[in-house]
Amino acid sequence: MQRAWGVIIFASLMGLGLIQCKGSGLKPCQVEIIRTEVNPLSENDVFVIVYVAVTNPNPKVLRLTSITTDLIVSRKKVGSSHISEPLQLSPNIPTRLTISFFISYTGLHEDPAFTLRHHNGNLPCQLEGEVTVNDAGGSVTFPFRSNEFGSP
Repeated sequence: MQRAWGVIIFASLMGLGLIQCKGSGLKPCQVEIIRTEVNPLSENDVFVIVYVAVTNPNPKVLRLTSITTDLIVSRKKVGSSHISEPLQLSPNIPTRLTISFFISYTGLHEDPAFTLRHHNGNLPCQLEGEVTVNDAGGSVTFPFRSNEFGSP
């Protein structure tokens, strides 16, 4: 009888999406950087906007619930962002998102990645993070690493 109650409780938690089962059968979403904008605010502060395309490689529509990203420039993490963006991800159709980062550290103006030659928007960067989507079986989170963008 105890075993039966355990099965019922586990099934109930799965139904609520509180337990995530591995092997959901979903392929991870792909994230590609389309372009970047670098907006200097001061000598040590910069606002970076990254335009990305998120593609769902699965044969069914998924609902994007959040995307957590780290901005990687010259192999170092310089900023983080978390957005909750309820969007429908149709199969194999890129969905565009805008992710912004506020970066502030002493010596930023001396960092070669942020010199004037990159103010055309060609910031050499990469994104790493997690995409969370809702499926009929609950919430599924996939890690991702974007393409390298604007590498010199």
